[in-house]
Amino acid sequence: MSQKTKPKPVKSKSSKATSKPIKAKPAKPDKAKPTKPKAIKPKHFARMFQEWRDRKSYSQRDAADALGISIKSLQNWEQERSMPQGIGLAILVKMLQGGGLLLETESKKNKK
Repeated sequence: MSQKTKPKPVKSKSSKATSKPIKAKPAKPDKAKPTKPKAIKPKHFARMFQEWRDRKSYSQRDAADALGISIKSLQNWEQERSMPQGIGLAILVKMLQGGGLLLETESKKNKK
């Protein structure tokens, strides 16, 4: 019986030692992770919402219509029983803080 021998690996030219010293890469500074916005409590959201409504002179019905929500939802927000979640909350907070969002009813009022 003849034994098969494994072929010898061929050394490539790139495996030869070079005369250039290997430079260590500088350590990367820790990238600051983006911080989450602070959680808004229902009490704070309700106060912001009521102040916005007062600034705009909106009744609850007008505000609900402008936002496309039910008046019951609006009342729950103002009574701190509930509040919007996720991106809806983020958009509303931006609007309440004067982020320049123009509602459909505001544009109609401006045309009059």
